[in-house]
Order: sequence, then structure tokens, then C-alpha cells
Amino acid sequence: MTRIATSILALALITYAPAGAYPGSWSNHFYTTDSSERDRLVQAGWRDESDVDPFYVCEEQIADTVLLHRFYDSRIGDYFYATDASDVHNALGAGYVEQTADHPLMFVFTTPRPAHAPADDVAVLVRFWNPRIADHFYATDLEDARRALSAGYQKDRTDAIYVLTAPVACAPGVAAHRMFRLYRAPPSP
Repeated sequence: MTRIATSILALALITYAPAGAYPGSWSNHFYTTDSSERDRLVQAGWRDESDVDPFYVCEEQIADTVLLHRFYDSRIGDYFYATDASDVHNALGAGYVEQTADHPLMFVFTTPRPAHAPADDVAVLVRFWNPRIADHFYATDLEDARRALSAGYQKDRTDAIYVLTAPVACAPGVAAHRMFRLYRAPPSP
């Protein structure tokens, strides 16, 4: 095998077999507010799961919100989202690349009772991690969270992140955007 072929094979193994994952188990959840990005991924074979647990984020920063950072680690094929400074620092140190500035910015609430949004339409966004398949997953819905736990996900430590569960305004003149959830299943054997 040539040096180039060996390098390509090694890269393919790194990309499709994350540390601790069983062979062929590589999968991923991805979140975006960009409908064009969602459409491209659906065309590429990702499944749109947005209707399972719909939630909304703010399009601009207002009182009681913070930027939701987006990261990607190509070595394990995982997307990761965080607001906490230590999570951001740890993600960068672990090999994730920040993609926040390359996509529409997303702002989430820091309190369950934001100043301008109806409290009934606000829920905590819980972060889960599945070390077997190297995938982060996020949920607001209790049943969705139960399914994640039964599938091997563990609740991941995170500062509380609050999102809207209905398409109401974040504040007067500040629209909420639908967060699309997509899933890429492991490759077929």
C-alpha cells in the first residue's frame, strides 16, 4: 500500500470509527436554524427529526440571552453546542473547531423566565452524550429525553440553557427561529 493510500485509509477510519464506538456505529445529531443547510443535509441522506421535539432560538442577542456556540470534531464526526465558557474552552482543547461565525447566530435564554417571552413557552434544553457512538444530543421534551437515556445517552453536565417551545417572539421585534434537528444514521455494513 502506498503512503498516500495508507493516509487515506487512516483518515477514513478516524472519520468513521470514533474512539470507543463499535465498528459501524458512527452517527450524529446536528442542529441548525438555516433551512438551506437543513435541505442540503436531507438531500445528503440525513433524516429531519425537527418535529419530534421542536424548539426555537433567538435571532439576535437581547436581555437574558447568550450566544449558543457551534463546534464540530471531524475526527469523531460530532457536533457540539455550548454557552458556558469552560465548555467552549474544553471543546477547543479537545479538538473541536468552532463554526459559530460561519452560520446564522443563535441566542438562547439564561433564565426560565425571560423578560419578554411567555414563561409557558420556555423550556430547559438538556444536553446528552453517548460515548459509545460519540454523539451529543439535545432535548426539551421529557419523552425524547427518556428515549435518549434508553439508547445509551447520558445526561451531560451543562449550564442551564433555555429555549422557546413555540414560535413566539423572543422580544418585541426579535423573531424566534426554528431549530432544525437532523440525524445521520451509522453507515450500513
